[in-house]
Amino acid sequence: IEFATSAPYRAAIARTLGVGSPLRQDRPKPSLFAPAPVSLAVLVAEDTPANQKLAVSLLRRRGHTVTVVDNGQDAVREFDEGDFDVVLMDVTMPVMDGYEATAAIRQRERNEGRHVPIIALTAHAAQGTQARCKSAGMDAFLPKPIDVAQLLELVEGLANQTAAPTCPKSDPD
Repeated sequence: IEFATSAPYRAAIARTLGVGSPLRQDRPKPSLFAPAPVSLAVLVAEDTPANQKLAVSLLRRRGHTVTVVDNGQDAVREFDEGDFDVVLMDVTMPVMDGYEATAAIRQRERNEGRHVPIIALTAHAAQGTQARCKSAGMDAFLPKPIDVAQLLELVEGLANQTAAPTCPKSDPD
């Protein structure tokens, strides 16, 4: 309990969430928490409950509709049943990982002639991971812990087809 309430721990959590130092009582940037210009339907495929809650909280605060699943197989099923503007895809999940789920979604899209942006989320940002995400058909890559501003920029930028950073064409191994 003492560890969880220590100042360095609270500061680390605040930095991870992108909300500034809790010791200085900084307010979050209004642009991060103001309603987005357009409400999006976002599919979040993430198996960790804490990461699910964080994504849902951030996206709903911006006015987006969020559907959460905890494995790749359910992500593919929800994708088939829903109409999503963007997908946040953890690459390491049970049943079917994010790479396999993305491949299945991209196959369905080829048959239908559409493309929904998929943003890879991973704590394993090792050399070659970005290239693997790109070759799997993911549009962008975001390492964990998540940078809140970057997450919102990618989700809203890619969904609205504006210029947003994407996975590099190659990643040296």
